[in-house]
Amino acid sequence: MIRSRHDDGLRRGRDDRRSGFRPKPFVRAIPLTPDTEALARRLVWFEEPAEALSDTARFIAYALARATHADMKILRAFLSDDDLCEALDHAPPGIVDPQSWAYWNAKLGRDPAPPLPTRQLG
Repeated sequence: MIRSRHDDGLRRGRDDRRSGFRPKPFVRAIPLTPDTEALARRLVWFEEPAEALSDTARFIAYALARATHADMKILRAFLSDDDLCEALDHAPPGIVDPQSWAYWNAKLGRDPAPPLPTRQLG
């Protein structure tokens, strides 16, 4: 059993994802600045920047799949490796492609990478 960073009693483990239990991630918020607004407009073009940045884990998932190196330098000013790992743990299914998933997990020292998130139907 792994406790959350804030030790609020939420349990996480390899069986939790299969059961559908996914506690709310503890990813630091990304502030709305001119740089992050421009990133949000480009990476999550179908939403307003403030809305895209309001779900940090989801926004990071889009960034991990679509951002350039320069984009990630901007985001890394606000995010630690732990934040990125937490975002990977809570990435919504269908956003991060297999190549990006493997790259970011390896870059963050998570080798072998856990399985990609999958949709739970039914």
